[in-house]
Formats: sequence, C-alpha cells, structure tokens
Amino acid sequence: MAELYFSELRTLSPEQQQKKLLELTSRRNAPVNGQLERLEAEIREFEQRYELSSSELAEALRTGKLRETAEVGRWLILIALRQRLVSTARQ
Repeated sequence: MAELYFSELRTLSPEQQQKKLLELTSRRNAPVNGQLERLEAEIREFEQRYELSSSELAEALRTGKLRETAEVGRWLILIALRQRLVSTARQ
C-alpha cells in the first residue's frame, strides 16, 4: 500500500503531490489506518495559521481575501483527500 507522510508532501512538486494523492485515493478498499486523523491535524494547522476554517477557504479565494499560493494549494489538496477518505470509509 502506498504511504504518504505530510513532511514528504511538503517537499513534492504539485505534479508529484497529485500523483501521490491519486495513488492513495485509488485504493478505495484499503483501510484508512489513521490517515484521516493525520489529515485532520494538518488541515487544523492551516486553519490556525490562516485563521480561516476550511469551509471559508473557497470564499476567501473567490473574493481575493486570500491568494492561492503553493501552500494554500496543498491545503486544498488535503481537503480534497480528506473528503475522499471520508467517503471511502463510509463505503
């Protein structure tokens, strides 16, 4: 099973991040094994750093309150991955 550590995710290019995340999410029948908890912790770090909830992020980007930097892009990727893991866990 593919593994992804958040420290590794930070060092990858956006293309490599996407490839790694697709590897993880393509294994729909694999157990979550704590990944969701790690994702939640990483997402909370972003929410605290930017003083925005993840649900407010899209609006902040749309209105220009926040620029989409590489770091914000990682936050968006983590949110998408969390949504996929949650939907996989429910199946």
